[in-house]
Amino acid sequence: MNLPNLPSMFRRSRPKAFEYQPRYWDEDRERLEERRRAILEESNPDPENHTFRPSFRKAMIMDHPSHETRAEGIRRANRRVLVIMAVLFIIAYFLLNI
Repeated sequence: MNLPNLPSMFRRSRPKAFEYQPRYWDEDRERLEERRRAILEESNPDPENHTFRPSFRKAMIMDHPSHETRAEGIRRANRRVLVIMAVLFIIAYFLLNI
């Protein structure tokens, strides 16, 4: 006998289940993907060669001119904030000492 679903303070709600039923299965496509995966593993068995793409991307980002200008802009903004804070502290010091 199932109890009605009444809200409760002590009962935890269960996560909703995800049931995906594929409508069809393409055996040829799966075989082709398996062949591609096998060929890639054959041509590149060393796992250290897989790090090429991230290091290449990082090098491209660091070499791009906008990276330097962005870093410069961040430094300028930080300096501006420090100057404004210093001025505000000096003003507050004089106002509190009067």
